Amino acid sequence: MMELRKEEIEKLIHDFAKWVKDETQIEIKGDYAVIDTPFMDPLNDLIQLYLKKRDGDSWILSDMGYTLQNLKLMEVKIDRVYPIIQEIRRINGVQLEDGEILTEFKTKEFAQKKFDLLNAIIHISDLYELRSSGRINIFKQIVLEFFEEESIPITPDIRITGKTGLNHHFDFAIPKLNGKPEKLAKIINSPTKKVVETFLFELVDVRAMRKPGTKGLAVLNDEKPVSSNLIVAMKETDVIPCEWSRRYDIINQL
Repeated sequence: MMELRKEEIEKLIHDFAKWVKDETQIEIKGDYAVIDTPFMDPLNDLIQLYLKKRDGDSWILSDMGYTLQNLKLMEVKIDRVYPIIQEIRRINGVQLEDGEILTEFKTKEFAQKKFDLLNAIIHISDLYELRSSGRINIFKQIVLEFFEEESIPITPDIRITGKTGLNHHFDFAIPKLNGKPEKLAKIINSPTKKVVETFLFELVDVRAMRKPGTKGLAVLNDEKPVSSNLIVAMKETDVIPCEWSRRYDIINQL
């Protein structure tokens, strides 16, 4: 694997941030603004955020309830996936009120809160993959139990600030041990293009602030085949793609 240069990492961060900025559109509608993001939901509509001003320097950013409404349209039983929704909400530091995913913030916090809310919406939207399942498979718990059984040391649920100033969540980290570099991991139950792209951006952003050699680890639920293009993209960004059915094949890399 070729060694990454700092300039290459900074260019990736710049290009991703520019794409998000260029493709984001804002429309004022009375007392609120509609923000069209470049990310798609499972119904192939752009994910929209709704911004309202409160008193003083306070704001509310919300999905206006559309994320859970879309899941219901796709015949997802919300009560069955509710524990997972609450976990995603907790990890991203957003609120869930009357079916609406939202976050309250001060002006200077906008970039971080927008990023957190989008992350939550994207991951909750991807729960539509569970609509035909007879039971909810808590993939994250299964993965963590596997690492414990294999005596692989991990630090769960960590947040790290990247070069952009955004604070990123990783499901766990594997410390640098026995000459093997530190690894920052994401457990991905639904390996869609937008989820993987977001993880790669987070990793590249954080890696710019870490010691040289830090790698990524993507633990992928491959009950459905994972796109070969996504696997290639991960490898090119110095991420170890761990398809769950082949986890024993890569265990020596950890």
